Amino acid sequence: MVAESNAQAPERAEFYQRIAGHSLAPLWEVLHGLVTKTPQTPAPFWLYYFNVEAVDRATARAKDGGGEVLNGPMQVPGGSWIVQCRDPQGAMFAMVGPKR
Repeated sequence: MVAESNAQAPERAEFYQRIAGHSLAPLWEVLHGLVTKTPQTPAPFWLYYFNVEAVDRATARAKDGGGEVLNGPMQVPGGSWIVQCRDPQGAMFAMVGPKR
């Protein structure tokens, strides 16, 4: 599976490298799930989750870099933590990992 970000400024990959703490290359493990679209969601979409070393630290880096937290952080079944965010250009993404 290949993921692609269509953004106005491709150099903004630095935002994701900063929150992940390393280059993007090792982040692409393929996991998937299906959820029911809420009435507030205007259209179906795929949401990509980046594996991070600690959700609380990566969330802080995302906010410091101009990102916005939309939902979470919260614990999910299995013990991992997730947070859903929007990057400075408005694209939605999420992160998963241990809390600390």
